Amino acid sequence: MKERALESRLFAPGFHVPLDVASRLGELRQAIDKRLKVAMAYRDAGDIITERTVRPLALAFFGATWMLTAWCELREDFRNFRLDRVESMQFDADRFEEEAGKTWEDYVRLMEADSRSSEWRE
Repeated sequence: MKERALESRLFAPGFHVPLDVASRLGELRQAIDKRLKVAMAYRDAGDIITERTVRPLALAFFGATWMLTAWCELREDFRNFRLDRVESMQFDADRFEEEAGKTWEDYVRLMEADSRSSEWRE
């Protein structure tokens, strides 16, 4: 694996990741793998903090920001959460079961359909 990584043309520098965000990445990867719900205090762009319970689905890095894609029980919809805006997190000990309409595959299908409907056509 190390040899493959050295040969790769993909570079993701870790030194730009704030410590609090970096510490959450490993915990969230485990929550995704184990299907553990996450209760969190989340600060939005307007500095309003809400309490959310989410089903974590995926982690992604966009520009300089790590994001968590999740099913949000408060909004009853998919949401993307910036990890640098998570004030606190707590993991539920019980696993959640995948439900139709709330899975990673459902999210991907929704994004694909959305991108097709908004594509420019001649």
